[in-house]
Formats: sequence, C-alpha cells, structure tokens
Amino acid sequence: MGRVHVVGTGPNGLVAALVLAQHGFDVTAYETADSPGGGCRSSKWVADEFPHGIIVDECAAFHPMLGYSPAFRALFDAGLKVATSTPNIALAHPLSAENDAAVALYNDLETTAAQFGHYANRWKRLFRPYVAAPEKTATVALGVPLAAAIKHSVLAAPMGLPATMTARALGSLAAGALFAGLAAHTFAPLHQLLTTGPALVLGALGQAGGWPVITGGSGALVDALVDALAHHGVQISTNRTVSSLSDLRHYQPGDAVLLSTTPQAAAQIAGSTRTYANYSFGPGVCRVDFAIRGHIPWRDERLANAGTIHLGGRAAHIAHSERSIFGSPQHPGTMPQEPFVLLGQQYLADPTRSAGNIHPVWSYAHVPHGFTGNTTRLIAALIERYAPGFSSQVVATRVRTAPGMQAYNPNYVGGDIAGGRNSVRQLIARPRLNTPHDVGVPGVFLASASAAPGGGVHGMAGYLAAQRAMEFLHSS
Repeated sequence: MGRVHVVGTGPNGLVAALVLAQHGFDVTAYETADSPGGGCRSSKWVADEFPHGIIVDECAAFHPMLGYSPAFRALFDAGLKVATSTPNIALAHPLSAENDAAVALYNDLETTAAQFGHYANRWKRLFRPYVAAPEKTATVALGVPLAAAIKHSVLAAPMGLPATMTARALGSLAAGALFAGLAAHTFAPLHQLLTTGPALVLGALGQAGGWPVITGGSGALVDALVDALAHHGVQISTNRTVSSLSDLRHYQPGDAVLLSTTPQAAAQIAGSTRTYANYSFGPGVCRVDFAIRGHIPWRDERLANAGTIHLGGRAAHIAHSERSIFGSPQHPGTMPQEPFVLLGQQYLADPTRSAGNIHPVWSYAHVPHGFTGNTTRLIAALIERYAPGFSSQVVATRVRTAPGMQAYNPNYVGGDIAGGRNSVRQLIARPRLNTPHDVGVPGVFLASASAAPGGGVHGMAGYLAAQRAMEFLHSS
C-alpha cells in the first residue's frame, strides 16, 4: 500500500490527511509555517491594556457550513468533537445612519421574513426549499459544481441567477440589501451569473439555525483535527517547505500526494505540464482587529445581538463596490470610497475570547487584488456611523493588509482568501471542468480552495481529493 503525503495543513489538508489515515493509509503532512491551520488559526493577542490576552481568529471566523458539510459530518460521525456557540442573530445589516434602519438574518425563516411586510412571502418562497433541507442545500453547494447542479437541478437552478436580479425580485429595499450582502461573500460582481447561489446557501443555513462560531476560537477546530491525526499516528512536519516531490520524505512513485496549495504551486511541485497559466486570483481583504472596552454602542438592538455585521448599505451600493474591486485578471480593480465590510462579534456567543470587559472585534474590508492600503480608519469610521462613540472605546488595533495576508498564507495570493477569482468560468471549472482535483501527474491531487468546490471552512476540497487519492491507491 502506497504512502500518502499531504502538503499544506489548512482545513482542507487536515481533512484530507485524516480521511486517508482513517482508511488505514500511512500519512505524513508538511506545513511551511511553524504551526498547522492555514486560514483557520486563532491566536492570543496580548497588549498592555489586556495582559492576559484576547482570542482573535486570524481569518475564518463563522462556520455556517460546519454542521452540514459532508466532509465534517463524516468526521463527526467518526468521533471528531468540536464545541460551537451560536449568536442570537446570525447577521445584521444597517441600512441608514439617518433613521437607524437595519435588517437582520434571524436564526429562523419566519422571523426574518416578517421584517419585510407585504413582501414577506417573496422572501419565504425564495428560501423555504433551502431552509427545509439544509443538508441537501450544502451538498449542492459543496459538490463538484457541474455534477452537483445536474444531480440536484431543482435546487441548483435558481443559484445560477445574478444576485442583482434576485435582490430586485424580493421587492423590499431591506430584503434586497440583506440578500446583496450575502451575495457579496462571493467576491464577484453581483450582476454576474451564479452569484445568487452563495447568498441562498449562506442565508438558508443561517435561517436553519444560525451561523455558529467555534468555542475558544476557530483554531480549536484545527486542534481537534491535529489531535485526531496524532491518534492515527500522523506526523505533521512544520517549518517545512516542499518545492518538488523529491522533498517528500521517502517518496516513491505509486505514493499519493495531496497539495493544499495554489494550482500553480501544485504544478511546480509535481513537475506537471499543466501549468494553470489561465487560473487567476481575485479581490483581496484588509483584515483589522479592534480590542474594545465594553460593547459596541450600536444604535440598533439587532446589531448589538448579531454575530456578524455587514456594512455595505443598500443593494445598489454593494453591487457598485463589489464591481469596482473585481477588475480583471490584467487590472486589479479600483478601491471604492466605501467598500463592503464584514465585522464579527464572535465574543457575544463565546465569552471565552474576551479578557474582562475587553472584547475582540474582527473585521475585514473587500479591497482590489494586491491593494496595499490600510483600511483601519475607513472601517472605524463606518462603525462609528452606526455606533457613535465606538472610536473612544478602542484600546488597540492590529491590521493585516492584502499583501500581509499573502505573507501570512501563500495561498492568499494578492490577499484573495477565496482561493481564486470567482468568475463564471472559475466557479464552474475550478481549476478545470473534468477531474478538477487531478494535477496531471499520476497520484498527485489538488486539495485546496483553488479546487472544487472552492473557498470556506468545509473541508470538501480536501475530502474530494482524498477520494481521488484512494481510487488511485487502490488501483495501483
């Protein structure tokens, strides 16, 4: 039986390694950084004002897919344990600072729809099939795109629409804004085909029970996976850069290699003629953490009780800002005056992250690919608009620009945390249409967010690559 080598130990790499170890294969994992976790790490942030430290998620913060992903469902059934906490409200979205208007994605469909008055039934008709079947919804979203769409065509068909079209069809300005904010998680122009899908999936899972956070920080998921791997005798070799197959310990032809890297890095390591020259990366993020004394003084109670806040205004404004940053593979886009901002108040559901009355507030702004600017003041000003007095509560900040995100994780090219530009082509063929996880060298498979089904902490790229690896190992 051939050995297995897993390069890169973010959630996808760890899931791939664990699935293969559970099936009895001899697995070794390699990590360039000094610790595993990739975009799912958490850290303790210590400063003079909070010497005991507060827990901050380095990238991934909320985990709506965790309980529905086929990969994690299989691992949980096999004994993996991770504690989660769920905010009272999944998401809130302020609409106007002038009249304190806001809208929320509640943890159930009826309460959410009730906000939209005589347009409530439009919201319910759109979401009811997905909220009623969250596991099937996740399966559609997390399969190989074309195959999943064909198998589940009734659920998949509305996902192909442009988000702008769906937002307008909801009738209510508030409903349209809420939907556009959900669609902005695609990091793509909202008039583009296929942008309704992510909004439907994230919205449905939120209304099926909320968007949980991992108790103790997202890194607790990494710790659980690492402990499970250790139980199966899997070693993770950290501070280890792999540039070619010859860098893998005891590698022999016939072994399986799973690469949780960019497609271009995978081709280089494997020595593949498939160079992925046309695979491109999209907009980035500028990550900003705030340590605040007390709670954010939101004017609207819904914002004060929501785990996630979208700062983007109405649907038209979100569509404009997302189109601005998208650009093209040749031109990185332009920075809007007010970009879409995602803000996290994970500590509301998980107080273990705080130190007394000092709380961590997590955020990022959508920025053009490779944007070098610091968005700390911009984000703070947007929060202040809806929560006057916020700035006086800030005791410390820390920032990681788009280039800093790439330095933190080489897979985040230009600050792109989604693993690749979400154009129509790359949403369908990720990174290619047929056998998307095969690198073009026998036994070598791509297991990162650059492979189907794409970004997010769901482990499915690693899980699907592991299935391909087992097919190879059993046939060789």
